[in-house]
Amino acid sequence: MLSTPTLIGLIIAVIGVVAWIGGSLRVANLELNLQTTKGRITFIFAVLHVFGGLAIIIIDLFL
Repeated sequence: MLSTPTLIGLIIAVIGVVAWIGGSLRVANLELNLQTTKGRITFIFAVLHVFGGLAIIIIDLFL
């Protein structure tokens, strides 16, 4: 059974992946064009969620 921090990290990472895919496919008017403000915000949101979720999982595994 997975612990609570691992599940939280997994959910956060999945949110980031969904945002990345949505931005790549331009779903819900998202885009990953780094030349626009909306594109930069989408990119930063996705990357921070993926890395933050993975960091929570890794920290939980070592503690």
